[in-house]
Amino acid sequence: MNIRKAEKKDFSIICSLVKNELGYLDLVDSKLTERLEFFNNSEDWATFVAEDENVVVGFIGIMKGLAYNVEGYYSQIMALAVSNRCCCMRRHQSL
Repeated sequence: MNIRKAEKKDFSIICSLVKNELGYLDLVDSKLTERLEFFNNSEDWATFVAEDENVVVGFIGIMKGLAYNVEGYYSQIMALAVSNRCCCMRRHQSL
């Protein structure tokens, strides 16, 4: 398993994960792609993908914010999805 920062080439897979795994079936890919481009160009947002054998099987989106109650910043998970196919494949592999 490899975790890396999402790249533009990953956006279509992330759209598919958001639709199929999170259930947002009416989401317009072009609108989500616009947001993903914004996130990738922002210092306060980050999107990472998980790869298994060079295939993207999940993603996480995080946002950085300034904390009210303490000095400094915090990070918040804004989206997280893992492909159901990945989970099914792992269940059938022997250890």
